[in-house]
Amino acid sequence: MKKAVASLLITGLVIASFGPNAVLAVPEEEQKVIVVFDEKVDKKVIAQAEGEIHQVFKQLPIASVTLPADEVQQLKRDEDVVRVEKDIVVHTSAQRLDWGIQATNVPISWNAGLTGKGVKIAVVDTGIAAHSDLAVAGGTSFVPYTTSYEDDDGHGTHVAGIIGAEDNGFGTKGVAPDADLYAVKSLNKDGSGNLSSIIAGIDWAITNKMNIINLSLGTQTHSAAFQSMVDKAYANGILVVAAAGNDGSVSGIDDTVDYPARYNSAIAVGAVDASLNRPSFSSTGSAVEIAAPGQSIVAPYLNNGYARMSGTSMAAPYVSGILALMKQANPAAGHIRLRAMLAEASKDLGPTGRDSSFGYGLMQAYPAQAVQSAPAVSPVATKLNANVSSVYALPGETKAVSITASYANGQKADRTKEAVWTSSNPDVATVEGGIITVHQFGRAVIRAAEGGKTVKVAVDSTVRAITASTTRVMGKPQETKSVQLTAMLANRSKVDVTEAVQWKTENDKVATVNKGAVTIQNYGKTSIVASFGGKTTKIAVDASVKSLTAGTKKVAGKPGTSQKTVVTALLSNGQKTDVSHLVTWKVLNPNVAAVKDGVITIKQYGKTYATLSFMGKSVNILIESKK
Repeated sequence: MKKAVASLLITGLVIASFGPNAVLAVPEEEQKVIVVFDEKVDKKVIAQAEGEIHQVFKQLPIASVTLPADEVQQLKRDEDVVRVEKDIVVHTSAQRLDWGIQATNVPISWNAGLTGKGVKIAVVDTGIAAHSDLAVAGGTSFVPYTTSYEDDDGHGTHVAGIIGAEDNGFGTKGVAPDADLYAVKSLNKDGSGNLSSIIAGIDWAITNKMNIINLSLGTQTHSAAFQSMVDKAYANGILVVAAAGNDGSVSGIDDTVDYPARYNSAIAVGAVDASLNRPSFSSTGSAVEIAAPGQSIVAPYLNNGYARMSGTSMAAPYVSGILALMKQANPAAGHIRLRAMLAEASKDLGPTGRDSSFGYGLMQAYPAQAVQSAPAVSPVATKLNANVSSVYALPGETKAVSITASYANGQKADRTKEAVWTSSNPDVATVEGGIITVHQFGRAVIRAAEGGKTVKVAVDSTVRAITASTTRVMGKPQETKSVQLTAMLANRSKVDVTEAVQWKTENDKVATVNKGAVTIQNYGKTSIVASFGGKTTKIAVDASVKSLTAGTKKVAGKPGTSQKTVVTALLSNGQKTDVSHLVTWKVLNPNVAAVKDGVITIKQYGKTYATLSFMGKSVNILIESKK
């Protein structure tokens, strides 16, 4: 990270560390977390976990909480809690017309009278400093040490200046000088902040009906809660512009795009230099959607000064500014149409078509005539319907959902492909173009937004119960019996999950199991445990011996007489089997008789008994030799 004022190069910071070295502003014995609930935030549940609530978000059932570290696992087990995430630390990503203004043809929009007037832009960053070249419409703070949205780092002021520095005859001029700038201070004086503060900033922007959110920040760590809030903003018609990241390389062959830019609901912005080449720091990957000036950009800074900074942090606000101009020219245009216009107006760079370095190309302002004749937006829907209200599926399965929009003129149209699809819990289920993919057990809400309306589809992959085709397997060694397992889903439908179940034997010397095939290995008893979707059932394995029977009850004769005896075991299932080779023999008086390999031999005159034992059962044979 590099940072200097005035003539020194200032690098926009996008690198965040979320590994073992990440620093949390809480005592070691406590942990700051983000708690996602199923329906609504339950403060009693948090209180029972000895948690302190810092923030309850308005748009999604999420809360920022500090609680004892040993309570985290207990909180995760609560049935109303979808997940608990570590509240990671996020860092920033870093009257004269900057070179970028000319490179993107912004003056052509100015000449058409476009200045971004009436467009509300939330700059979620380090705040915005008081500056003679900036007018701040309002804002808020989500950092713990101040309620002021005043910038104490400089990054947010620089970003805001690129978007909307005023046209006042001195200093610099932003892309959209009349846009309404809102300072959402989510990062501190070091340019970092907890993820919950970023989520809170986006939550505030949704609640206060912003048109555009600028996120010149990022991390290489995915967060489902973060994605849910970004998706929520986009589903509410807000354009989310995010820095692609400063994790690029000279070759540019790796996929290094940061989050949230990597999310489909965000516009990922890469950087170009004054020669329209990709600076090596600019992240690359398939998520890059557009490129903008991002090297050596001059804009307002702290202490009423100006600074030159580089980074995709600088490129993102160029795009936010251009979108403000487009929105002013097309006030009825929705976020999807404006996003498409951004791509349509771009100047192709690099390989023909969209690529991993520049996306669709260098963003360009619309010429006056193109702005005036921009394509009409889709009509506003009066109602949006899904073909199903709920989806019940297991991990690994996909389900198709279709969306139909109804319009005031009575027409209906399939808008499955055009709708903006989001998931409340991407860990459980994701969606693309109406195709829902279930990843793990749990619940999620899929939302489709189109034509100003939203429809919800509940996804439930939980398991009510599992049932085995038998509760007991009986037999003898080397026999194999098949057990089928059926899962009852939340809608009470039943599915054969035999091959997907986790099978385990409590004693593999007695029996083993493989995908429901139970093989008895030895005489005795054990249990097979089957687990699936958080449910467990046991199947008893019984290969025990009920009794032993000898082929003869008495051996008589003179010394030297021999007789072989067959020993039969009666098993618990009624089967009989020869166990002669397995029994243990014991002669009460070995002087009278001896036994070897099941053959009793009388040695001298007298009387004695031979005891045959196996698996806890025994039988006696009388041995007698009279003169």
